[in-house]
Amino acid sequence: MPYRRAIGYDPVLGLILGGAYFRFPLRTPGSFFSGQVQAILSGQVNVLVDHTRYGLFKRTDLNVAASFSDYFQYYFGEGSATNADVFEKIYASVYQLRPKLTYDLHRSWSTSLFADLRGRHETRAEDRDDEQLSGQVFPDENTLGFGASVQLDTRDNTFSTKKGFFGQLSLEDVPRELNVAGADRGALLVNADLRYFRYIHDSRYVLAARLSGGYAGGDPSYLFRYALGGTNTLRGFYSNRFRGSRYYAGQVEMRFPPEPRAVASGPAASSSWPLPCIPNALRPCRSQSASRRSPSRPSPCPLRASRPKVPYWCR
Repeated sequence: MPYRRAIGYDPVLGLILGGAYFRFPLRTPGSFFSGQVQAILSGQVNVLVDHTRYGLFKRTDLNVAASFSDYFQYYFGEGSATNADVFEKIYASVYQLRPKLTYDLHRSWSTSLFADLRGRHETRAEDRDDEQLSGQVFPDENTLGFGASVQLDTRDNTFSTKKGFFGQLSLEDVPRELNVAGADRGALLVNADLRYFRYIHDSRYVLAARLSGGYAGGDPSYLFRYALGGTNTLRGFYSNRFRGSRYYAGQVEMRFPPEPRAVASGPAASSSWPLPCIPNALRPCRSQSASRRSPSRPSPCPLRASRPKVPYWCR
């Protein structure tokens, strides 16, 4: 039952203190648990919890992911033609709860059913000069969606991928009738995600490519609109830099270990921290021999360094 500590600095948030706890299964079927916490000096926190029960039923796994954050977010407007010098700072408490059942099909294919609950409570907003704005920029919401997905996964390791392919197509319905507050009309989201990994010469140098896109029909609420930027998609840009109801994005990275060797990190293929720095330092790694359904204890692996090339479009 290992744990990790980390300290970092972000030019937007300042000094960040973090810690993580991991519990890996020692038998099959078993369970995986991770809890991750980050905090900044002003008192805001970001919390991520992830639990997977392998073999809940025959060929079926249960995953429950939850998050909470009260960090502020920049809001630059909607679409890809926004100005980086024109923004508002939104202070809000945001949470997400996502239970998912995954059933193994033939070989590397699987299908999933999931629920997606997202909520936010906005406390205040400021302009670029730190002057407080009157009223709310967006209404508070507690929005519930249901979806299904099918995926093909040939990766050698889901935590620290060296080679393989991952593809996923998902459909999510956000009905207006089931929302406590949020969208005036329902929304239907269609998402596609393709990822390819190949190590160059040896496993320390990994070429990672990703192509993704999405379309949200109807009237998606603030939390169900697509956002590019941050640590997962369009790295190097502010989190929430580009927003819209449809998007496409592509990126290519060369991942390699810096010298001297640093704290273990996970791949971009897994879920990311909603922060522009040190997210990977708190993720677990698995040995290459570990199977997808029964992860092993974490082993040291190098912190990834990359210079992504990222074409994008958002509207």
